[in-house]
Amino acid sequence: MQAYTDVASVRGVGLSLIGLAATEAVELRPEKAIRIAAAAEVYVDQEGIVNVYSDETPGREFIEQARAALPAHDVARATEAGRRLTIKEVLDLARIPEAISV
Repeated sequence: MQAYTDVASVRGVGLSLIGLAATEAVELRPEKAIRIAAAAEVYVDQEGIVNVYSDETPGREFIEQARAALPAHDVARATEAGRRLTIKEVLDLARIPEAISV
């Protein structure tokens, strides 16, 4: 993601955020995954340089699983919140550790 930030490729940052969203989904944090994915979708539509290694975007299936894990109203709320996030806010969200239950 740093390379895309260095060349000011908002689109590239957006594609990288999809990977972060997928990671959150795999880690069983569906609401956070949906928020990050919603932000990513906003940024993917922007202009910018991107290295495309595949026509598929790995991780999208995990994001769909996260959406399926929550009630529709929670998905809608998380999506709307995610669409309003700045890139900095998305990265901060990804850095927030989850509480560990013992």
